[in-house]
Amino acid sequence: MKKFVFVVLMLLVGAGWAGFHAPELLPQAQRLADDALSHFERDDGAIHVEGSGAALPDVKKAASAFDGLTQEKLGAVRHHSVRVFVAASDADYRRILKEEFSLSDEEAQEVAAISGGWSGGRLHVTAVNAKAGVMDSHSDRYATTAHELFHQLQYELSRGRDTDKEALFWLEEGSADYVGAMMAEHLGGRKLARWQNDVLDDLLGAPHAARPDQLIHLEFAERKAIMAKEYHAYEMADMMTVQLLARFPEEQRGQRLAAYFTALGEGKSGEEAFAQTFGLTLDDFLQEFAAWWQAQKSEPAKIQIEAYEGVTDGQVDSYAAEAEAVQSLLQRRFGQTLRGSYTLVLASGKEELAQAVSARSDMTSDEARKNVGESLWLENGSTVFLDAAALDSRRQQIFSMGVMLTRVMEAQAMGGTEQEVAWLARGTAYLIGTLRLEQEGLGSLQDYRRSWLSVLQEKGRFPDGADLTVPKSYEQAVASFGDESCSLVAELTAHDLLARRGWGSFAKWMRATSLAGGDGEKAFRSTYGEGASAYASAASTRLLREVQDMYTR
Repeated sequence: MKKFVFVVLMLLVGAGWAGFHAPELLPQAQRLADDALSHFERDDGAIHVEGSGAALPDVKKAASAFDGLTQEKLGAVRHHSVRVFVAASDADYRRILKEEFSLSDEEAQEVAAISGGWSGGRLHVTAVNAKAGVMDSHSDRYATTAHELFHQLQYELSRGRDTDKEALFWLEEGSADYVGAMMAEHLGGRKLARWQNDVLDDLLGAPHAARPDQLIHLEFAERKAIMAKEYHAYEMADMMTVQLLARFPEEQRGQRLAAYFTALGEGKSGEEAFAQTFGLTLDDFLQEFAAWWQAQKSEPAKIQIEAYEGVTDGQVDSYAAEAEAVQSLLQRRFGQTLRGSYTLVLASGKEELAQAVSARSDMTSDEARKNVGESLWLENGSTVFLDAAALDSRRQQIFSMGVMLTRVMEAQAMGGTEQEVAWLARGTAYLIGTLRLEQEGLGSLQDYRRSWLSVLQEKGRFPDGADLTVPKSYEQAVASFGDESCSLVAELTAHDLLARRGWGSFAKWMRATSLAGGDGEKAFRSTYGEGASAYASAASTRLLREVQDMYTR
């Protein structure tokens, strides 16, 4: 039988601070494990953190808090020492991998290319790369540290059977992420509830999400295959864990996790330990989860509103009604809406907006003010911040809510907006805002369209739609022509397309963009049969002709 060394890999292509266990890859691994066990017969039971770089204080902070948190929430205690090495750079990470795990140069390069962390359960050693994407913010660092340390605790509780083929892969990784999220909240970072909503938001935008039945028992090769970014395996494992634990009172949830790994250590299979700990069979849970997941994919988003002091109860009610109206319009036009759970934070003025952003992120007050700038609204995962004071009329409120929620829906549906077709995505959002005005009897779309043409006529010059295709070139055009001209051209170009090809084609384009890994231009060609820039340029020719004709009337 092939021997295994229990190690944890944190994949950069995975979600959050994801880590997983891999089989023995190196001929010296068993000797290292035996040496480590011999050493830890005399260990002091402490977590020893060393390294350098900006992430080091956060890793130390989380490591210091880990035992207290797991004892309080899980009723579980570590016994063996753990050494945590924090690499300040990719080169430093490779060096630590070579020195602490006796990897060759080639092996260290291979591990560093796919991981942000490597941890050996039997070795009681963890290495994390502070330059990895899973270590970007304070909350990420707290969570990543606790995730890796929880794998060490899993190993102890299960007596090394946490990575046995019979153990449940999704519960290993989902529980580690859950404990990581608890640590971030415990240390004043991202709230556990927000982490759950952020994960759900990411998962709902994944066109190729892994199925729960693919995350049960996995050999190393299978684990590597399912870890590809497009499968969102860790988000699926996280949501399965969240829904499982939601069956129990909050004070019991951590204790149930500890009990599951303890049952593994008593020799039970993953299924047996699951049924004993959670009171239902794995098959029954998978059916229950499948029903919940199907509902999440079809139901409109639940939008909770939080308001600062300067926002009245009447405004809160008005925004809640408007959010519902926008969702209904999106469903009618596109056959889909924003899904999941979101929080809309209403602030009264830029200073309050910055305070709200700072309070719900890892930004300092100064960083938040800089990021807010002159923005009307900002999105951060499943949280949307809006400066309600900047909307001093019902017309502005209606239009802005339509634009904002459409943009959030687009980002979810396409898996992000970094490579969107800017004139189409932004222009369509403006059109939805305008259609909401039309629904409320505040002018018709055709009336607004004529006014847009008049504004462009008065300006005398405006960008070609082709220059508004790529987000970066769109911003460059704004610098040359102004935001109003670019917005109007985007809106008119999007209307030109949707009037010709139908509003339903926009939903097909968003889906195609998601399937193309976020490449909006590639998706445009597959949906509409021509390039986005070419279409926009032809539409601009028609637009210019219309504007010129206005002079002769």
